[in-house]
Amino acid sequence: MRFLLAATTAALVTFFAASPSAFAFCRTTTVATDPSFSPTDGKCWDQGIFVYHSRTCVGYAVESPGSSKLDMAAFRGLVETAFQTWETSSCGAGGPTIDAQFVGATSRSALGYDTKGGSNASAIVFWDDTWPNGSANEVILTTLTFNKETGEILDADMEVNTAEIAFSLTDPVPPNGTDMQSALTHEVGHFFGIAHSPDRTATMFAKYTPGSTFFRDLTDDDVGAMCSIYLPGNQRQTSKGKVEGGACDTSAPPPPTSTAGDGGCNATGSDNLAASSLPLVALGLVLTGLQKRRLRKRVRR
Repeated sequence: MRFLLAATTAALVTFFAASPSAFAFCRTTTVATDPSFSPTDGKCWDQGIFVYHSRTCVGYAVESPGSSKLDMAAFRGLVETAFQTWETSSCGAGGPTIDAQFVGATSRSALGYDTKGGSNASAIVFWDDTWPNGSANEVILTTLTFNKETGEILDADMEVNTAEIAFSLTDPVPPNGTDMQSALTHEVGHFFGIAHSPDRTATMFAKYTPGSTFFRDLTDDDVGAMCSIYLPGNQRQTSKGKVEGGACDTSAPPPPTSTAGDGGCNATGSDNLAASSLPLVALGLVLTGLQKRRLRKRVRR
């Protein structure tokens, strides 16, 4: 995932949330993960603060007309299924208190977060001709923009590598194919602020095995991650303790405007909010609050 905004590139960083020892999950933080770091049981990236969506409802849009290589009606259905898979997790006292809603069509120009008052939306876009984001084995790249002072996620974009990856939208998935539902379910975990897990059976494990579909179904580790963030009673577990979640509003949160704490809406000041100042964590690019999370294919030998 790519995380933008704030004064530190926040590549999707993993952080070990306070949770039962049976869980290995990690949460994304506001500090880029060192490229040499890999999460292990009980050890996640421990720098920065947790990121999270404050509002009860968040919106997302899909590029139109979309990819010429996909059945777009089927794709939108798989996106909705992926979000529902996470949102219907059983957290004991109820489900996670967040709901992602489709808000309509968008264009590729919606990628990123405009800190100067422009229109913003969490966008899902496609690259049919050339993949601009690195390795051809990367399946989908999710970019989060967040407030580096509070961890509030302001924007979450997904870029789908239709240029290099042959996606399967229906069953059976070919032995060397890439299951779109599995890939989307993994990326939606990043959308919600969950980092890669060291648990090889978890949906949030970093590498996808061609032909497999097990990422479609969450493990207890995945559910534990979701339930550790979006608590009953519309509360959010942050690095500074529990905070009340915001009202249902599918529009993009406004950019931070000051250093005064105000419900997660402020950062370090307007000079740190220009796109050029956004740190980019996973790629080593230094864009504030910018983190990239990637799902890679395992190459069979």
